[in-house]
Amino acid sequence: MQGRSVILATLVCSALLPDRGGAQSVGNMLQTDLRNFGGDIIAVWTSPLHGTPMGWLTAAAVIGAGAAISPWDDNVDRWMVANRNSSAWSALHELREGGAAFSGKFITPIAAGTLVVSLITKNTKVQDGLFGCLASYVSGSVVRNYVLYALVARDRPSPVKGADAPPAQEGDQYDIEIPGKMNDWGVHSMPAGHAANIMSCASFLSNRFDMGAVEPGLYALAGGIGIGRMVDRRHWNSDTFLGLAMGYAIGREVAKRSRDRAHPSGSRTTSINDPLQSAFVTPMGRGVSIGWQVIF
Repeated sequence: MQGRSVILATLVCSALLPDRGGAQSVGNMLQTDLRNFGGDIIAVWTSPLHGTPMGWLTAAAVIGAGAAISPWDDNVDRWMVANRNSSAWSALHELREGGAAFSGKFITPIAAGTLVVSLITKNTKVQDGLFGCLASYVSGSVVRNYVLYALVARDRPSPVKGADAPPAQEGDQYDIEIPGKMNDWGVHSMPAGHAANIMSCASFLSNRFDMGAVEPGLYALAGGIGIGRMVDRRHWNSDTFLGLAMGYAIGREVAKRSRDRAHPSGSRTTSINDPLQSAFVTPMGRGVSIGWQVIF
């Protein structure tokens, strides 16, 4: 269920990445791709070891912002329930539960076919796009499913699959237990997983490649996934904020590593003077701690 739309943005943008690799064999290219894929995941997992004071401070600020907007979570849920059948959500139909872009059955075969074509044609940029999105997705999903959900259990707005709970009452968003529960889907509300997944891919592509006019569409897609999950009552407003923040940071870190591999001279490394440079991603892209970063 978690794969969903993570690779969708990559498939939409594949034609925009026409660069071809050298004379490597298919086996060598795939070996390189898998080695980089594994290294990117490990880098994300171990990045808290490289956290800086500024990184932790910014991380705390992001978490604090999530807490600051949480008093409105119940209000947002009641509004979503009242307007659940509004025509305003028609544009999100394929991004919500039951939609084509929500199912891995639709995306996975196309992604696999795209990978095969990119290997045959030695299109290394498409390979980077596919494996970068996948590394961002896997690294974030493992942390979320096996660390965060084990630490904190927060009830979803509607915590039973296939059944709607009554609209949220004041304070329902604070049904939180510590430690968490690994195998209870109904308490895996924080952070929002689908929003984090697609945002990590959108962030990777936007920070790794010059996406031009497509870039706003990538972030709109991630935002649409997040809103759709709130309409479906799977996550609170603050969960979605934290999920998007987490996904952005992870995708950017993987993009930084990918750029450094493509440009080993370091000419395209990220400046440590960027606003909110260090949060999830520490200065010079050394890792992921807790938080996020953004460039204006």
